[in-house]
Amino acid sequence: MNEIVEEIWTEERLRRLPIEARERILSTIAKYGDNKWWTAKDVKVMAAWQLFECCLMVPFSEFHKGLELWLDRPIYTHEFGLNLAGLRMELRNAMQKAKKSGNYKLTNEARAKKGIESIETLVTFYENNKQVIGV
Repeated sequence: MNEIVEEIWTEERLRRLPIEARERILSTIAKYGDNKWWTAKDVKVMAAWQLFECCLMVPFSEFHKGLELWLDRPIYTHEFGLNLAGLRMELRNAMQKAKKSGNYKLTNEARAKKGIESIETLVTFYENNKQVIGV
């Protein structure tokens, strides 16, 4: 894990945030007590907690990497916005299977199917006249 995460919520860094963002971060930190999962060295541990938290507590790249390791497939960034509930369900299933068998691996066919479903979700979103990127 990189030093950015270990020192991400220092007082100096918090002071630079807008008040609302600072309050969200401090509230999130407080609700976990001694469980400081955002400092985890294992990106899978970090991702498992972060996926169910509304406030991004870790660098997105580390979160993304950990989730890909959990789900054993590429995760397209649009899935975080268009399929958050699906990702959460998929992670719960992966964690349950890993707990039972000690491992979670997709077949190449299942991995390809997930990729196609992800792109189809994006296409459907666009075809329904939704703005994909607001830049």
